[in-house]
Amino acid sequence: VLMYMSLRHFGHTWRDIDAFLGTIDGMTATSAHK
Repeated sequence: VLMYMSLRHFGHTWRDIDAFLGTIDGMTATSAHK
């Protein structure tokens, strides 16, 4: 959550953050909605 909020603060879209978290095996929006 902290990484997500930090990236959002710097102007990244949630889709960009989701793609980034997917590459580092973080929790993505898809896995959060299960």
